[in-house]
Amino acid sequence: YQALREASVYFSTELRGPLGKPAIAYLKNRGFDGETALKFKVGFAPEKWEGLLAFLKKKGISADTAEKAGLAVKREKSTGHYDRVRGRVIFPIEDVKGRIIGFGGRSLDDKDQPKYLNSPESVVFKKGETLYGLPQAKESIRKEDSVIVVEGYFDLLALHRHGFTNSVATMGTALTPEHVRALKAYAATIYCLFDSDEAGKNAAIRGLNLFLNEEMPCRAV
Repeated sequence: YQALREASVYFSTELRGPLGKPAIAYLKNRGFDGETALKFKVGFAPEKWEGLLAFLKKKGISADTAEKAGLAVKREKSTGHYDRVRGRVIFPIEDVKGRIIGFGGRSLDDKDQPKYLNSPESVVFKKGETLYGLPQAKESIRKEDSVIVVEGYFDLLALHRHGFTNSVATMGTALTPEHVRALKAYAATIYCLFDSDEAGKNAAIRGLNLFLNEEMPCRAV
């Protein structure tokens, strides 16, 4: 948890530093402001192979710990580690208690594939159990007694920016029974707001059995 928390500080600082200018321009181009970025602790991983590792080392956090937290990768042909994510806008992923458990990274250029890169599963991060934005949304979800579920980071940020603060997102995975049970604790109804393409429609249809099994009212938008 300490390694992930310190990593978030690093990414946030880099976004607001000289190397973060392309990322800020990218975020502005997508319609986002500083207030939204602060609310969700959005950051930036610069194109440095060991920038985060050097930062963590100063904080007394070893490369092995960084690797276990999903922040670093062990080199195959030599000793040492390198930063897992570089040149991406960073979205810290928090658990329901607000502790950072992982990160999502979006490339600034669509030519850089994959467009989205999530932290690997770890002792603290289980993608099939985690919903992005739940800590920021839970009070609003309780108040509205309903929750809007979308598929991605930017969709989620856009909804919050426009006042739909009872929104959460899956992270490149289909809805799971664990997701539905987590939301059931806060809301009476789920609204699935997936992409209107075939993949989005299929994801909404696949989710129907989950809601039926959990006896959870659901609407597809």
